[in-house]
Amino acid sequence: MSQARFDVLAVGNAIVDVLSPASDAFLAAEGIAKNAMTLIDEDRARSLYARMQPGKEASGGSAANTVAGVASLGGKAAYIGKVANDQLGEIFTHDIRTIGVHFDTPALQEGPASGRCLINVTPDAARSMCTFLGAAALVTEDDVEAGADAIFPEAMKDLSEFQAIRDAVDVPILANMTEFGKSALFTVDELAGVGVNMVIYPVTLLRSAMGAAERTLESIKSDGTQEAQVSSMLTRARLYDLVDYEAYNRFDTGVFNFQIPGI
Repeated sequence: MSQARFDVLAVGNAIVDVLSPASDAFLAAEGIAKNAMTLIDEDRARSLYARMQPGKEASGGSAANTVAGVASLGGKAAYIGKVANDQLGEIFTHDIRTIGVHFDTPALQEGPASGRCLINVTPDAARSMCTFLGAAALVTEDDVEAGADAIFPEAMKDLSEFQAIRDAVDVPILANMTEFGKSALFTVDELAGVGVNMVIYPVTLLRSAMGAAERTLESIKSDGTQEAQVSSMLTRARLYDLVDYEAYNRFDTGVFNFQIPGI
């Protein structure tokens, strides 16, 4: 195999997020499921966009966001994803190239429009998403030509799709096991069985922590105390053991020598 051109190459859905403020009444009138993601077709995307309030556009998609992060940290990153030859496709192409990601997948000249996620944000900060994949779902084998040290395929429906990636490439494959996404939450052994080399859990700890925080706040609100949640908390002794607090204390004592004259 020739030397890789990139540290990370991601294959994913090229999506432009369109974020707009909205009311609960608007969601109800449009039949939008609150705080959820719903796939829609192109006609629905166009009609919904026409009725949304003015907002802002930002290129997205988890795979694209990942390589954007790699590039911002100085890594050599590339992205394979499909956009159409339209305004949103131009926005996505401009954004990902500007941050330093190599992106040269030819734009779709005929067919569906560029993918977009229409995000209506209500005053309580809930994000209700309607996603039209469009051109993003039309990546072909001819589009996959870049070399990389690793490949991150996005939104794999089942293990057979991971296996197809493994059969096509001979570099490490990374799987993103994020909750509430398109992929089932496969085990590490299941992923290893189809040739996946690395697994990441990008927001699992955050969601777990926020879930615990919500349960504790609900207990305080309803019971007037956190007593019911104490048994599930990390104890002080376990926390000190986990962070090796004694070792840090010895280090801190050795470097902290500040004294105020005359005291």
